[in-house]
Amino acid sequence: MIMEITLETLHDNQEALRELVSSVLTLLNKEKGKTGRQKEEKDNQPTMPPIPNSVAAALLRISTRQLQRIRKQYNLKWLKRGREVLYFLGPLIEAINVYHLPWDPDVFDKIRTNCKNRPRL
Repeated sequence: MIMEITLETLHDNQEALRELVSSVLTLLNKEKGKTGRQKEEKDNQPTMPPIPNSVAAALLRISTRQLQRIRKQYNLKWLKRGREVLYFLGPLIEAINVYHLPWDPDVFDKIRTNCKNRPRL
């Protein structure tokens, strides 16, 4: 079967493609709006500076070497500055809640008071 190409079929195909492109663009714009709102919500949350390796290990009542071994397993966020390893407090608290890890409330209170006394840059 040979299909005849006429101006009407070309016009119909063109209109269908325009509708498809416009729907894709609206979906992309909605996604951009969502990510923008999420970034604004993250900016509104107070941020805590990262804590040293030894303090994070004391919070979880484990050694620093054991903390290094389990950081992938519990999805802990960390960064390395020179020889020093710093851990973010948010993922540590989430890991404590999700995996029911033992923790030291006295160390947690010390972390909170130290973070309040630090000057903001």
